[in-house]
Amino acid sequence: TVAFANSSSFPNLEVLQLGWNEVRDAGALALADSKNFPKLKKLDLRGNFLAGKTKETLRATLAHLKSLRIFQDH
Repeated sequence: TVAFANSSSFPNLEVLQLGWNEVRDAGALALADSKNFPKLKKLDLRGNFLAGKTKETLRATLAHLKSLRIFQDH
């Protein structure tokens, strides 16, 4: 996930679905910090191994997204 976040190959990416892919804190935070996805509107990270603090950071950093899914729906 970190390598993907550092890639500049997807500048037009609007939707990224990474739910249930064993994404960890480092990968999720790299995505949040990345400037390589300027058109990103929706990010799905449900069902991954993210700490509460990481989820808080994602909500704050990615508040501009149309949809941010980080909790598993029941």
